[in-house]
Amino acid sequence: QAQGKYAEAQELGEKSLALSIKLLGEEHPDVAQRYHNLAAIFHTQGNYPQARELNERALALWIKLLGEEHPFVARSFQNLARNLREQGKDSEAQELYEKALALSTKVLGEDHPGVARSLNNLAVHLNEQGKYTQAQVLYEKATALLDKVLGEEHPNVAAIYSNLAWNLYDQGEIGQ
Repeated sequence: QAQGKYAEAQELGEKSLALSIKLLGEEHPDVAQRYHNLAAIFHTQGNYPQARELNERALALWIKLLGEEHPFVARSFQNLARNLREQGKDSEAQELYEKALALSTKVLGEDHPGVARSLNNLAVHLNEQGKYTQAQVLYEKATALLDKVLGEEHPNVAAIYSNLAWNLYDQGEIGQ
């Protein structure tokens, strides 16, 4: 997919899904993962309706198999939120980002890198909406969390610092 071979990636993703269903049945965690993977391919291609449908299938299956309080469910909320954001459905996206953050915090604990990822994703969304102050608070929380858990020289910390820098730039606070 990173090479731009979208048709091939889609074909292989569809084959993988069909084979997984054939071998494992409709209700298996690996099938949910195949839905998730194929959704990512469609998302990259800009086919957001198809990506959303597959993400929703993955979410429903993970809830059925793993329960409503599982990290994969939180990840599905994130994927659906990103899909909605790309389609300009900002309030729906924000609701799902917030749901993902709450669930991640509940199931992973407050000191988990997955919570920092959720904080960052919600912050990116808020920043894109021009809600710079709200986004800045979340970026700072994510950075502090990752500094604590991974150390300040981890690549994930650098990525959030970069997002925070753009947030400050958007607010006109850099280079003045």
